[in-house]
Amino acid sequence: MMSPGAKWEIVLPPEMAYGRKGPLAHQTIVLEVELLSIGKK
Repeated sequence: MMSPGAKWEIVLPPEMAYGRKGPLAHQTIVLEVELLSIGKK
């Protein structure tokens, strides 16, 4: 679980990202995510 201030790098292989169709087919996606804060419910 992410805590506020945590930074994660998420790598999505092609089959979990764009798949086999479209302009970015067969591409791996790398996301850099930083959780700034968590709001109240």
